Amino acid sequence: MKQITGFGYVVAIATFLLTSTSGAAQGHAPATAYAVRVEGLTSEDRDALRLQLKNQSDLQLIYACVPAGVLVFESGPGTTPETRKLRANALVRSRTEATSITELPEGLAGAEAACAQTRNR
Repeated sequence: MKQITGFGYVVAIATFLLTSTSGAAQGHAPATAYAVRVEGLTSEDRDALRLQLKNQSDLQLIYACVPAGVLVFESGPGTTPETRKLRANALVRSRTEATSITELPEGLAGAEAACAQTRNR
């Protein structure tokens, strides 16, 4: 009887840990995501950025919404947030005629909200 009870506790704890971890991960951008709003972003700019990052492992463009001027970058393993930010900003400035680049501290969720808001106008 004690073995069944002990096993039940182990199963209950494992189930709790699995569901709480997956629930916490939903709806949040990866810790490696960096979102910006780019004034004057065009489809051509977005395409050029994607092409330039196509075979890169240290930085990827994971989300773009041209109407809202929003880009979200994700960095590779071992990249610091400051390095990711510097690399993404330098890349955007080299590939666009952006008048300004503003960080979106809400990450991917903020980028998606900005896009939805722009499209609903």
